[in-house]
Amino acid sequence: MRQVASDKYTIAWFKLAECIARGEREKALGVYRLLSHSLEDPAFALQLEGDILWAFNDSSGAIARYRDAAQLYHKSSNYRHAAGLYEQLALLVPHNIQILTALVTIYKSLALIPSMMHHGLALSTLFIAQKRYDDLLNLLISLEEIVGLSALSAEYTKGCINIIEYAPELVDHGSHFLRKAIQSLLQANNYDQLTLLVSTVHALHSSYHQDALSYIQELSKEPTL
Repeated sequence: MRQVASDKYTIAWFKLAECIARGEREKALGVYRLLSHSLEDPAFALQLEGDILWAFNDSSGAIARYRDAAQLYHKSSNYRHAAGLYEQLALLVPHNIQILTALVTIYKSLALIPSMMHHGLALSTLFIAQKRYDDLLNLLISLEEIVGLSALSAEYTKGCINIIEYAPELVDHGSHFLRKAIQSLLQANNYDQLTLLVSTVHALHSSYHQDALSYIQELSKEPTL
């Protein structure tokens, strides 16, 4: 009986490939529905359906199945399969905040720091462009836990300048990003960029410039670890 079941399973895969090769969408989906009952992993079943839909140029349907599959892989802690599928989705749907957020979270769990930072910086750029400063701050704090403050000086600096230039009334946000930017540049001993930051702030907003000078004086007195 097991051999018969195995033979039927193998035949179903060949039949599926044959339907796809002939461009028979409905037949392929019918074979898939029969085959899916034999697939123990629901995430893999969704991914397979996505592959079939993609083969028939149904990009929106395929992307929806890939998203569902990636979420199931992630939920079941199958991080590597989830990452691979989300990477594919990042190519199909560029500049998508939900996809990039998932990739940052997964690579953080896997301790794959370069990949985490690659997608984290892309996500930071989107948050700055959309003026989502709370989301930006939460992202940078999460990254900072892994790579340290000095590695994020450019992101804190860009966030700071963006707030001061386009939303100076958000004083709490502006002051927080300004302080973080200065602190990160001091930790990195990047005095050229610190001078550039202060001169840029001076040109944009006198009140923030005074804050910058105060932060430099205060933070310069802190002992280095």
